[in-house]
Amino acid sequence: MRPYVRLRHDEPCAGRGIDLGVCARGVCVECLATDPMLDCPNGLACDGTPCVPAHCDNNRLDAGLGEMGLDCGGPCRPCATGLHCALG
Repeated sequence: MRPYVRLRHDEPCAGRGIDLGVCARGVCVECLATDPMLDCPNGLACDGTPCVPAHCDNNRLDAGLGEMGLDCGGPCRPCATGLHCALG
């Protein structure tokens, strides 16, 4: 078992579902919307802490790109309870 290592803010890290992230406030995140230094790479948008395709943060429903609700579903963050869900 790997020993616990305390990371400093901005240090690279890996976590559940995150191959390469950064340490922010003691948590490994892909990005941090409130910190422009912890932004997403390669044209992705920061939706709080996950990096998502840019259309997932444009305040529009892009059904042709897989969104099931406004900036949610498909490749974006999950939609809130009560919003449309993809069946499958």
